[in-house]
Amino acid sequence: MHTVVTDARVVQNFCSSARVNARLTDNGASYFTIADLENHLVRRRMEW
Repeated sequence: MHTVVTDARVVQNFCSSARVNARLTDNGASYFTIADLENHLVRRRMEW
């Protein structure tokens, strides 16, 4: 089951993280997978 993300700031922080920015496509657009986002959310939840 996928986590429903309701906090835009969490997604924004994730998207601006260095790990995601290091992953660039040929046209320079960054991308990430649902699994990456879920892993990020799990880590954030443990920090809280």
